[in-house]
Amino acid sequence: FSKWILFVGEGKLNEPNDGVADIDIPEELLITEVDNLIESIIREIYGNSFATEKDPSYFQSRAILCPTNDDVNSINDHMLSRIDGEERIYLSSDSLDPSDKQNKDNPAYNPDFLNSIRFSGVPNHALRLKIDCLMNGTRLHILQMEDHVLQARILTGTRVGKLVLLPRMVLTPSESRLPFKMRRRQFPVYVAFVMTINKSQGQSLSKVGIYLPRPVFHMANYMLQCPV
Repeated sequence: FSKWILFVGEGKLNEPNDGVADIDIPEELLITEVDNLIESIIREIYGNSFATEKDPSYFQSRAILCPTNDDVNSINDHMLSRIDGEERIYLSSDSLDPSDKQNKDNPAYNPDFLNSIRFSGVPNHALRLKIDCLMNGTRLHILQMEDHVLQARILTGTRVGKLVLLPRMVLTPSESRLPFKMRRRQFPVYVAFVMTINKSQGQSLSKVGIYLPRPVFHMANYMLQCPV
């Protein structure tokens, strides 16, 4: 595996090319028995009993990686739906930033429009949670869900096993391409059975599945996946 990774990085896998080439992935790294793409990769990484698994350490070093947030959201929603128990949907409070005086009276930037916006690095307007689901960043295991606070156990980093209380926070997207400034008051978490390739950097993972329903657009993204 390490030799193959080295050859990918040095561009030695195929015949000389002009910078664009197909890369053959060794069969031993592929899931070859596929009935349903999503179900197959979930079963390979998390097993058939993940929905009833109560040991937090089982999830500690497992993850499915995707190149896009759309794929991440799709598989996370699918896995969340398989967990028994109460589901809660937490809605954010979105508004223009008070410092954006130029747009404060613009009717186009109404709450419904702001609710519909999705940003990288900021939770969505509607956050679906269940007890026992995993959260991103510092990976967390959700234990309790209240109206204004979440209780979770830390699964990674230097504080493994510690309990934390998470309140809603005011989050400001850093997207400079937007013609306005907004803020979102929401719990600072994402469901994280699945995460983007970029978010996986810095994670210590020993069992990883890479979901690629379409070719990776940028070679740098593929190279980020390989060393995991």
